[in-house]
Amino acid sequence: MFLGLEFDGGWVDAGTVGVAVSWCGAKCRKRRLLALALNNGATLYRTIVSPDSRNDFLAGAAIFPFVLLFASPFSSQILAGLLAANKLTLCMAGAVALFNVFGDF
Repeated sequence: MFLGLEFDGGWVDAGTVGVAVSWCGAKCRKRRLLALALNNGATLYRTIVSPDSRNDFLAGAAIFPFVLLFASPFSSQILAGLLAANKLTLCMAGAVALFNVFGDF
């Protein structure tokens, strides 16, 4: 229990979506500021609608499960919640990690 709340798989899924949306928004904002600095109108539109947005969302979705996996040796409840999470969430985080490893090959 943390602050009287039971940690389960639902928290993992909600945290993953929240971090993914936040990460995608932050990266979009960063591209938008760069486009404004370059004073490029065409690039300004592509800051929101771009292929990079998909990659940013997937990378952001991998952050939260990885943080929980890093913290799992310190709390068995976090590990149990991570394993009870939606399998799609863990598959997505694993795929991002796998492709990042193979990207350096």
